[in-house]
Amino acid sequence: MIDAKEMATETPSEHLRVAIVGPENNGKSHLATTMPGVKLFLDYDQKKQAIAGKKDVYAITFKDPGYPKMPEAAEEIIDIIACLENTLDLSRIIYRNGTPVFPHVPEGTMITTIVHDSMASLGRLIMNYELYNSPDLRRTIKLGPKMEVQFPKNFDAWNAEMSGVLNIMMRTFALPVNNFCIFHERAEESADSTLEKPKFTGRVGIYPVRYKDLLIKYFTDIWRVKLTSDAGKYIPKVYVKPDWSFDSGTAMNLDQIEEADIAKMLLKHKSRTSQQQVSPSQGVKALPQSIAGVK
Repeated sequence: MIDAKEMATETPSEHLRVAIVGPENNGKSHLATTMPGVKLFLDYDQKKQAIAGKKDVYAITFKDPGYPKMPEAAEEIIDIIACLENTLDLSRIIYRNGTPVFPHVPEGTMITTIVHDSMASLGRLIMNYELYNSPDLRRTIKLGPKMEVQFPKNFDAWNAEMSGVLNIMMRTFALPVNNFCIFHERAEESADSTLEKPKFTGRVGIYPVRYKDLLIKYFTDIWRVKLTSDAGKYIPKVYVKPDWSFDSGTAMNLDQIEEADIAKMLLKHKSRTSQQQVSPSQGVKALPQSIAGVK
C-alpha cells in the first residue's frame, strides 16, 4: 500500500509520531495526557493509576498471568491492534470473547491518539511469549520444585523481540491517529565500558539500548521530559531540541524547553508557522531606501 500526498499542504502536527524519553516518574505519561482529543493508553507498565483523573483518557492494561501459565499479553495486544485497524470508535473495541472493552463509552467516541506506555515493558511481554513458546530461544533455571525463570539464549531471541515491537508500533503508526511511544532513559555508557568497570559518557541514552534504532528511523519528534527546578519547585519540562546531554528533536516550531502541555505546544507551533507564512497576494515588502538605491 502506498500513500501519496502533496507535502506543501501537510503540517508536522497533522499526525504526530513522538518518542517521549525520560527518567522514571518524571512526567512522561502525564505529558501524553495533555494531547487534545480522545487518548487510548496501551498500558504495559501496569501503572495506569499515574494518569488517574485525566479527562478523555482511556487505558487498557496488559499483564501476563505468571508461571506456570502461558504468557497471554502479547497475543492480547495484537487482538486490540486488530480491533483498532477495523475501527477507531472506542465503544466498538472488544475482547476476544466479543464483549466491549469499554461498555459505558458512548458510540462515536473516536480515538485520536494512541500511547504505548512503555516500550521497554512491551518488549518484555513479547519476550515472555516468545521464550515460553520457542524452546530454542531460551535457557531455563529452576528455582525450587514449583518455580522456574527463562532467559534469552541467543541473539535470535532479541531479534524476535525487536521484530514484535516494531510490528506493533508500525501497525499503530499506519492508523490515522497521533502516536506517542514512551521510553525510559539511562546513563549512556562509553565504548570501553564493561560490567566489571562501567564507564559513562555523561550523556543520556534510552533503555534498552537496542531500541535506539527505533528513535533514529521512525519518529518525527523525540522529546525528553525531566523534572526541572522552577521557582523553587521541581516540575516536568519538555526538552524538544538537542543539547549536550541528549539528541532531542522536533519538526515543529518550538522553543528549546517547553511547558509540559502538548495542547499549548501545538498552539505555539501553529501560531508561529502562520506568522512566518507570506501569501503570494502580499508580494515582496518594500526594501529600505539605502538598499533600494533611493536617495
